[in-house]
Amino acid sequence: YAFAREAYPYDSKDSIIVRAIQRNISNLFSLQQERDYVINYMEKLAKAVNARALSIYLSIPGVARITAVRLVAELGDLRRFSTSAQIDAFVGIDPGRYQSGEKDSSLGITKHGNHIARKILYRVITQM
Repeated sequence: YAFAREAYPYDSKDSIIVRAIQRNISNLFSLQQERDYVINYMEKLAKAVNARALSIYLSIPGVARITAVRLVAELGDLRRFSTSAQIDAFVGIDPGRYQSGEKDSSLGITKHGNHIARKILYRVITQM
């Protein structure tokens, strides 16, 4: 309390500014509780849908609980893909090509797939 008084010495505990700060802090705590509830619910759904994939994602270094749940939600059942190239195309990291009568060029990634899954995977890779 003494540190708080030194940090903002000009307002009493009954001032409008102090009350606004207290209200905002209370709102933040409520939002954090709501977020935790939603994450726990999403994890239960992910376990029900594909517990094996969830445990595999959690075993990857740099993949935390929320990331693993999001991957299950975005990628679904990976057994529906026959090859890794199909997964690449689904996520949109397959190489692009430009072909005409005279040219055959390789381009960067296509970015035509699931942009949310692509962002999640990018963040996982940068954490490794």
